[in-house]
Amino acid sequence: MHDEKDTATAGRPTLILVDDDSDDRLLMKMALRELRLNLSIQEVENGRHLLLYLRADFAAHPNVAFVPWIIVLDKHMPELGGFDTLIAIKADPIFSLVPVVLFINPDDADDRARCEALGATVCVPKPTDFNQMKILMQDIYDLWRATNHA
Repeated sequence: MHDEKDTATAGRPTLILVDDDSDDRLLMKMALRELRLNLSIQEVENGRHLLLYLRADFAAHPNVAFVPWIIVLDKHMPELGGFDTLIAIKADPIFSLVPVVLFINPDDADDRARCEALGATVCVPKPTDFNQMKILMQDIYDLWRATNHA
């Protein structure tokens, strides 16, 4: 796990990038840095590491009124893939309201249907270029601000 800043910063979300591909995480981080959004960034390599991070971060800040996380989750990962991770997040009463963006296969209607049925906030294909990634990262941040009135 790699983190840039502490999650406990009030009124500022932590965007958690969950992807086993370090190049994809780097592209997301570069897009976020160029946008200069008021957030911190956490990286984990798979769903199992994400769940460990969420539990540890929540235990470290049990009196926080809400959990300021946004999760960007890849579908294909070792140990615990995107769909199974989404199921675990939505089954946990503490984490079930955390917004989750799940990268899916755009050509697979079953992926989209399953993603939506499991409760992902957004189901989108993973951007393949930097400008698309910047647009998606800005949209994710704007969604968090709109839903959290930050």
